[in-house]
Amino acid sequence: MLNANQIKPNTPVVCSNDVQFAVVDHLEGSDTIKLARDATGTHHYIPLSWVRTVDDKVHVDRPGDQAMREWKTSPPAAALGPAPSKMGDASKRVDAAQASGAGKPGADKPRTDKPDADVDTDKSRAGRAGDAGKPAGKPPGGKPATPTPAGK
Repeated sequence: MLNANQIKPNTPVVCSNDVQFAVVDHLEGSDTIKLARDATGTHHYIPLSWVRTVDDKVHVDRPGDQAMREWKTSPPAAALGPAPSKMGDASKRVDAAQASGAGKPGADKPRTDKPDADVDTDKSRAGRAGDAGKPAGKPPGGKPATPTPAGK
């Protein structure tokens, strides 16, 4: 039985022909070995199931050229953790809320991205073209302006 704890960083990885083709970076998850970057700067991943024995080297069960054809350049899904759909009830509630449109303005929620109809946001009414000579509305203090007789 293979003991994965024996696989340490910087350990040479050798093929079935006892020729080194990689170096261990570290264990990724419980069943994947991440290899150190190669000459092109790329990490590669091999399954722990390829390992026959571990001593001062990690010995795999296939020739080096075959191993290099079959290794991966990204970790398998199992090494990354559970898929988002398996994250539990909280993510399901969020997904269901998004699918139902919850949180979007609707009949029960007023839109907040448009100003209210009775709020004038452009300019003061007195300053707009076509409104010259019209009162600007309520003066400060909140009381409506009282008309003054023309003769006084």
